[in-house]
Amino acid sequence: MKKVSQEIIRNFQDAAELSSILANVGFADSRRAAVNLQLLRRDIPLHSIFDKLLPSILQSAIDSPDPDMSLNNLERFASSYEEKDKLYLFLSSHKEIISPLLLLLGSSQYLCNFLFSAPREYIEWLAVPNFLKRTIAKDTALAGLRKQITPKTTIEDVKTMLRRFRKKEYLRISLRDLLGYGTLSEITQEISVVADVSLQAAYDTCNRDMEKRYGIPQYSDEDGNSRRCTFTVLGMGKLGGEELNYSSDIDIMYLYSTEKGETSHGILSNHQYFVKLSEMLSQVIGQTTDEGFVFRVDTRLRPEGERGDLASPLRSYEVYYESWGQTWERAALLKVRPVAGDEDLGKAFLKMIQPFVYRKYLDFTAIDEIRDMKVKIDNSIAVKGKDVRNVKLGYGGIREVEFFVQALQLLYGGKEPLIRERNTMRALHKLAQKGFISYEEEGILSAAYQFMRRVEHMIQIVGERQTYVMPADPKDLNTLAKRTGYKDKAKSRAYEQLLKDYNSYTKSVRKIYDDLFSKKGPEGSVEAEAGDCEVIIGGVVSEDEAIHMLSRYNFKDTVRAYRNIILLRDGAAFSHQTPRSRQIFLRIFPSFFAQISSSSDPDLALNNVEALISSVGARETLYSFFEENPQAVESVISIFSSSEYLSKIVIRHPEIIDMFLDPEEMLKKRTTADMQEELFSLMEQCISYAEKLDLLRKFKYTEEIRIGYIDILGYVTPGDASQYLSNLADVSLVCALKIAGDELRRVYGRPVCRTDGGVIEAEFCIIGMGKLGGEEITYGSDLDIVFLYSGDGETNGKQKISNHEYFTHLSSKTMSALTAMTREGTVFKVDVRLRPSGSKGPLSQSIVAFISYIREHADIWELQSLTRSRIAAGDESLGKEFIETVHSVLYEVSRTSAELSSAIRNMRLRMENEVSRENEEYYDIKVGEGGIVDIEFIVQYLQLLYGAKYSSIRVTNTLTALEALYREQLITKDQYSILKKSYIFLRTLESRLRVVQNMPSHLLSKSPERLAPLAKRMEYKDSKRISGAIRLMKEYESLRKNVRCIFDEIFG
Repeated sequence: MKKVSQEIIRNFQDAAELSSILANVGFADSRRAAVNLQLLRRDIPLHSIFDKLLPSILQSAIDSPDPDMSLNNLERFASSYEEKDKLYLFLSSHKEIISPLLLLLGSSQYLCNFLFSAPREYIEWLAVPNFLKRTIAKDTALAGLRKQITPKTTIEDVKTMLRRFRKKEYLRISLRDLLGYGTLSEITQEISVVADVSLQAAYDTCNRDMEKRYGIPQYSDEDGNSRRCTFTVLGMGKLGGEELNYSSDIDIMYLYSTEKGETSHGILSNHQYFVKLSEMLSQVIGQTTDEGFVFRVDTRLRPEGERGDLASPLRSYEVYYESWGQTWERAALLKVRPVAGDEDLGKAFLKMIQPFVYRKYLDFTAIDEIRDMKVKIDNSIAVKGKDVRNVKLGYGGIREVEFFVQALQLLYGGKEPLIRERNTMRALHKLAQKGFISYEEEGILSAAYQFMRRVEHMIQIVGERQTYVMPADPKDLNTLAKRTGYKDKAKSRAYEQLLKDYNSYTKSVRKIYDDLFSKKGPEGSVEAEAGDCEVIIGGVVSEDEAIHMLSRYNFKDTVRAYRNIILLRDGAAFSHQTPRSRQIFLRIFPSFFAQISSSSDPDLALNNVEALISSVGARETLYSFFEENPQAVESVISIFSSSEYLSKIVIRHPEIIDMFLDPEEMLKKRTTADMQEELFSLMEQCISYAEKLDLLRKFKYTEEIRIGYIDILGYVTPGDASQYLSNLADVSLVCALKIAGDELRRVYGRPVCRTDGGVIEAEFCIIGMGKLGGEEITYGSDLDIVFLYSGDGETNGKQKISNHEYFTHLSSKTMSALTAMTREGTVFKVDVRLRPSGSKGPLSQSIVAFISYIREHADIWELQSLTRSRIAAGDESLGKEFIETVHSVLYEVSRTSAELSSAIRNMRLRMENEVSRENEEYYDIKVGEGGIVDIEFIVQYLQLLYGAKYSSIRVTNTLTALEALYREQLITKDQYSILKKSYIFLRTLESRLRVVQNMPSHLLSKSPERLAPLAKRMEYKDSKRISGAIRLMKEYESLRKNVRCIFDEIFG
């Protein structure tokens, strides 16, 4: 490498030659690598210092899993250091840390970001002799934390302290893992120690704070003596087994000794005290702050799950397990241990649960329950067969080893105390010692488990995301293999060696697993369907006979269904299917067929499946994926049979199917903060503007699929789905604004203005209007927005422009970030015509000009639109000032009922006559008579008329406004009931028209036949006398008539 380094030094100014040299030694993006080297060598007094380090730097980068990433992060690290030459001098004196440093820089962007936050502190820390070879001692770590906590230490101080402690320890542990300095057991135990001591330190502080405020929790014993009530944190799952991985949640339960008694100040009962303590403790550990979180906290394993008390006394746990405990809870308690708080109470709990967990006698009921547990786990983990991707949940994966161990412990632990072991590896050994498995099986399962857990660690170390799926892309898979310790060889790439071992281990695990739990497939309709399906795809019968057979399985267009099946089997004309592709298809399609034929719309489902397969070039790969992930098939069919809109997204972006591997993640109801945190975390890993735009688009359509999935399956109401989509829009706006701002600041600097107090940064915000303002958008909605800024002046960058010019650029750039077509599509369409003077007015308005326009020139319809305005992104203070001023204009100006009524009624009727698309074929549920706009205009009219007197009605959401109007007795009970019911019905109909039929969301067919699928999905069932579609039409006509009657009543 010395010769290469010398050649590089000679050609440092020749970018092309430098790039060529770096390409030859293993850099994929050699141009970027060349730029990084030039930046590393720039602005240092003595180039000789860096030049001497260059051979080591290059060799270490090349040896890392991702040389390009390693060198790029070294440049970022050097730039974040106070002075680069000091860093190089330090590395010259500590050359032994160059290799580990470059290894880390080429392995995990997440960990690199830790380094960049405090570069000098961490680099000096890593240079401590033998530091990386030491293991963490629990007592020492806890003593160190306790030493930092004084009586003056606040809860917020402890939050910061614990998050920094965790970052520092994760850096050390991760490097130990990458360098192979620790065994799997040592690494997982060290991560678990971090959790243990963090929980204990958090408990110490929280309990001290609680006692100071409320007094000591106490009770009277049998002799009447006052005793302190004690508290314990119980670790479950991987925390209990001391087997945490890098992205583990910590499963915990909170236990206290007795609910009898109260605090010494007499303020709280013991139960209230410990629930508050548990809430505080969960927040200290799990809350996301500027420093991140310590661990995600999951308390759902407690009795009665999320419905149960957060903290319970020992006796309550005992009664619950004795009376209602289930087999899965027995399995969960196999790993429980006290991790913080009072040890004696923890030991009492362990003693109490022994008879529940470990039964003395094994009966057939217990065996059946254990078998049922296996079925439930299979259903919940998104795989029922082989899974070559998911190291935790898949075929022969981590979960199968763990479940195998737990099943044997539940079966035999009652009679054999030795096998009552929390840790999986130690439990396997003890099972072999007692003859429940052979030593050969122990060896196979132990080796496979250690392999799988290490791969899991190397997947998660990149971004600390809770994922267990191996990358499909060979480049990413090879990087993973190198992180795991494999090297490229002459005859095989690193990832090929990884996959060879993976396949061998998973096959061995599954064989042992299946020997314990034999599969018995149920007989019945599925087999019958499979038989017919095999006859059809096998060409055993003629085309006409096959088409006739399909009529038995709910297909309406049987001819098209048959042609789709043949296209799936053979591909399009002149295409050539591999023998393996055809074989896999013949294996998987009977199951596909059974699910399609029993779905809500078999024709739609099959059409979309065929469209998906046709859109993917690698047909064999996709068929293999579906064979290995039956749970994903179920999810895809659910969407393909229910929504044309969502189906088109999946077909355009087939890679999105991977998300269906984790059903629990799909069903999560994510908050705006959750989405924004994830998106911004992913954005940090992007380098170019184009990458950021593509990421935003991927995030949007992935999140939209998740929302649509829980919507069409009924896990949320359409109103909730609309709220989640509005949250997604807000997050997209915030991100687009950040992307645009980052780009502009590089050129123009920041917009500033002068005040009496000096120079301050001018403010900017995006105001949501219309459905976005009311947080009521639906699938495919445009975003009505207005751009605002405050503060005259100019930018402070090298290229100066006026603030108005800057904010106009920023508005345009933000719109472009949302609407520009990239290879990943667009994010949202944007409508900015609600600004003053519409499309003729400035794109970005100063708040002074905007308010002046509203006061002096705004028409009534513009005031109506402003009733739904709210801040969606940007500076909160500016947004708040705008909303307050708008409210003063809207609601504090005296208006007569006649003036408002006439203007708004005329506008409404004009829309109905000129804009409505209602005709002989379609109803217009939005603009047509008695439609959504009728209700919105009623609300807006009453808000403008009475808003001055009743501040409670000044809200942007239509349903919320209706409720407020009724509360203030501005509409009658009957009017409120009809308008609320009608609005929910019409908005649900609008949402379903869009998501189900991918049509303009306000056109409802008047044809019962065309309306039938929609009616079925809205649960309007056919009866002997009337079809569901006609029932839907009749309800719509009745409601619209009632709405128009109320409209006429209110507007005279």
